Amino acid sequence: MAAEPKKKQARKPRTARKVTQLITAGGKPIDASKHVYSSSGLVTELRSAVAFFKQTPVYRLPAPKKLTPSPNEPTRFLGPGVYALYYRGDCDIYEPLSKRNDPVCVYPIYVGSALPLGWRKARATLNVRGATLYTRLRQHASSIADTRGDRILRVEDFWCRFMILNDPESRMITAVESQLIYEYKPLWNSQIDGFGNHVVGKYRETGKLAEWDVVHSGRAGRATTAAANLPQLLARIQQVLAELGAA
Repeated sequence: MAAEPKKKQARKPRTARKVTQLITAGGKPIDASKHVYSSSGLVTELRSAVAFFKQTPVYRLPAPKKLTPSPNEPTRFLGPGVYALYYRGDCDIYEPLSKRNDPVCVYPIYVGSALPLGWRKARATLNVRGATLYTRLRQHASSIADTRGDRILRVEDFWCRFMILNDPESRMITAVESQLIYEYKPLWNSQIDGFGNHVVGKYRETGKLAEWDVVHSGRAGRATTAAANLPQLLARIQQVLAELGAA
């Protein structure tokens, strides 16, 4: 009687660690000197742009359509660029920051950018300039005006400065924004996430509420479930601003 053929045992899946080791062992070592790019000229240009930004005029944050414009806010202008928002109000959780910006706005609560029209889809046109930066500022003003509850914010307590970067300088927008965030570590960039989020679609409103919306409720078109614990967020704000006040 013929012996039954032995059944092949299924191979055990390789662990991620073993696969990594095999790839590393069989790969071709790279010469890092052929891949790392550095430019002293780029650093110089970035420093120059940031220095220019810091000396630009300060205005009140442009009011949204539903509010009366302030005489100290900028009129509508064209162009993309980088901006910073400064808080000078009486919301108690931001008291140290407000004092730091009185009488001169020196420490932003948020830094952002507005890219040229069509930029994200590689369709930016040199000859077409929209009011992207101005529009972005007014969108932020609408978010602030919508706040309700114990930590309500007022548009008139926010100031802004901005730098317009048309072509070819528009290619520096994200670099300048990143440098300003790195330098100041603004509270709404580095600690409380979600202020710059756009309104979500109806199908996403059942997701998690951004940290900013947990601290400052009221914005429409947002998720309904909190993603973070309010007491923990308030404690985080207090700790960061205590260090700022002591600086």
